Amino acid sequence: MTAVRTCFFLVITIVAAFYAGEWVGEQKLQLTASQKSVTPLYLYDKTLQHFNFPAFGKATQKSDDTDEIEMDSMSKSSINIFESPSFRKLANFFSIKYASQCPSKKDNKPPHEWMSRFPKFSIIGAQKAGTKALRFLLDDHPQVAKSCGAHGMVELHYFDRLKHDPLVLDSKKLQEDYVENIKSKCGSSLEIVKNNNRTVFFDDSPKYLFDTHLVPQNYLCTVPWSKTIAVLRNPIDRAYSQYVFQYDNHCTEKSFDEWVEIDIANMKRVGLLKEGIDFYEEYEAYSRYFESEEMTGEYRFCSFVGRGLYAIQLTHWFAALEGFGLGQNNHLMVIHSNDLSGDLRQETFSKSLDFIGLDPHTLDHETFAHKSDYSDKPPFLDSTRNRLEIFFEPYNKRLYNMLGWNPVW
Repeated sequence: MTAVRTCFFLVITIVAAFYAGEWVGEQKLQLTASQKSVTPLYLYDKTLQHFNFPAFGKATQKSDDTDEIEMDSMSKSSINIFESPSFRKLANFFSIKYASQCPSKKDNKPPHEWMSRFPKFSIIGAQKAGTKALRFLLDDHPQVAKSCGAHGMVELHYFDRLKHDPLVLDSKKLQEDYVENIKSKCGSSLEIVKNNNRTVFFDDSPKYLFDTHLVPQNYLCTVPWSKTIAVLRNPIDRAYSQYVFQYDNHCTEKSFDEWVEIDIANMKRVGLLKEGIDFYEEYEAYSRYFESEEMTGEYRFCSFVGRGLYAIQLTHWFAALEGFGLGQNNHLMVIHSNDLSGDLRQETFSKSLDFIGLDPHTLDHETFAHKSDYSDKPPFLDSTRNRLEIFFEPYNKRLYNMLGWNPVW
């Protein structure tokens, strides 16, 4: 009897040890990249105040009585999402798959001194959210080389048009190609920056925020010294504004509400809207969304809903920053579009200058305001607005939690 009992406990011990070993091995695999990460995730709320976003106006403070909201299967609103296993998993993915392919941070410096000012920063989006208004304000600063290109635009779109294998990230080659791209569009600005050590240049490409399955890692591998600014607008108003903007050229064959349903259906088909999805799975689904057949044709101009998924897009940028070990440098600033006009215009402008590292400057002109003409366009149906309010609600709540904003939309 004793021998049987001894054998029984021996078997139990062996089985338990086997599964414990499997679990430990899995944890080591998932957390290996954290050893490469410069910024421990638990330090975000202390050193960066959730990346220390200059969130202005109504969005400045987080409400204490905000209802708990679903974030993903591994994170709730009551937890800093940057500390969640879900976010850590995505950041580790960027570290292992992309950051490790780039030269070390020590070697990945500008080949020439002037390149640290070219671009000094980039406005990454969102499209039809106020990027042109911000660009107009920055053009007023004496240290900023004026916008170049057609119609005063400086939308280089270099990083969202790269066609090479993203796994082969050659920083030197990317930097050389980027400079050639700038020369072809903004040669005069390039000469100004090279000849004046106080002048800076910036890239304003709104698709950098939308195309986050490739842009963040390519951007950070090429110009890790360059800061980024995102301007966010109510995603519903932004969507219809984009529809009006594209209506005469690309999106005329269907109504706005039809395009909305097509875009949402495509996101569902690739698994982007799957319930309980974690951040890494969400990133993979977002990549499928971009690589879908629909996004290779005219449809890519009419993806009005997807461009407003700010919470998903910013999660990718933050995870990439963490994966590249750049979190402590506070590389990303988020501005609410309403704060580019009215009483908060100068304050917002001043904080953006401080973030970029430019001298203080007082604006001496009226705020630029681009008004879209909706008079000859199909109407925005109340039923479509209600549909979008329901769709965007969980993503907006996640965004508020991420930025520490009060609900503003």
